[in-house]
Amino acid sequence: MVEAFQWRGDDPLVVRVDPTARIHLRIQERDRPVPGLWATLREAERGHRVRLGTSDVAGLHAFERISPGPYVYVVGGAGYWPTEHQVTASKDPAELEVQVRRVGTLEIEAIHAGAAVAAAQAAIRSVEYDKDVRTWAGRGFASVEPADSRTDSSGLLVVQDIPNGPYTWTVTFPDGHVATGNVTVPPHSRTRVRAER
Repeated sequence: MVEAFQWRGDDPLVVRVDPTARIHLRIQERDRPVPGLWATLREAERGHRVRLGTSDVAGLHAFERISPGPYVYVVGGAGYWPTEHQVTASKDPAELEVQVRRVGTLEIEAIHAGAAVAAAQAAIRSVEYDKDVRTWAGRGFASVEPADSRTDSSGLLVVQDIPNGPYTWTVTFPDGHVATGNVTVPPHSRTRVRAER
């Protein structure tokens, strides 16, 4: 990567670059290759974007003729969870596997004696990533409604755009009763679980 600058000297300026390195990546969702997924490669130290492209039909993504060193590979696309990976460009790179996830929606419904329960506090945690979904919502990666993670007047809490996979959930009712459970969120779908008092 060569940064733009203004040369004010009288002597010729010689700029040498070393575009001899490569990065080879295989984009997969678990054991399935993912074609057509966009990605950006940027320098790890300065953050400058080096390349932009998409994975091929086999899920492969190759960056050729770049300078050796550390890079950040940012991958995403419509309906996919955005992820970043630290990678290193070298002259003889091994193929690296990059895991991606399609997103889904989870609904928590708080119920007592067949009636909806408002203001029940919900906590939802990804088993795969070991993260509370509120952390993702705080960074703008997911949506939690209502934003305070308490069920609305219809007893619902809706969490959108989270990576598919296993989750644990806990709902604390206004009277202190706690309900817990496990759920697997499928990709590109809406899943509802009932937390009953």
